Amino acid sequence: IKEYCMLVIERFKQLGELWSDVEYTETGWKFHDRNPSDKRRGVYAFVSVDGIEKVGKTEDEAGIRSRTGSYIRSLKRIIDNKQDSSDLLWHKVMTNDLKGKTLEFYFLPVEVKIETIHGVEIEIDGIRALEKKLSTLARVEDNPMRLSGKGN
Repeated sequence: IKEYCMLVIERFKQLGELWSDVEYTETGWKFHDRNPSDKRRGVYAFVSVDGIEKVGKTEDEAGIRSRTGSYIRSLKRIIDNKQDSSDLLWHKVMTNDLKGKTLEFYFLPVEVKIETIHGVEIEIDGIRALEKKLSTLARVEDNPMRLSGKGN
């Protein structure tokens, strides 16, 4: 029962791992403890002193390495005028509301299982559903979610 009553932030801190401390500097996102060989898949959260700022997912083959790499390249996309709305939101929030703050980046790895359905082997992971649910709960629990925009 404790597991079901756990706040989203507690879930990340107790069941996940503190993957890296993160800052946003004049050169963009800096993941201090980034492990570029980590290809695990799962759900992550940026946490500030105010609570959860974003819940996200990493479900492609390159896993968390690829997702954090995308954050690192975000400012370059803005400079090159190839940004998307997420890049602009992150830059605005990190240079205003969270300027000079160090965030914690928590990661909940999710194992991929292979199941056979109607004779076809498929991957089952639940990452997308877990990210959506945790993101929704984080908003219900009044976390700031400033890096998430209007979506989940």
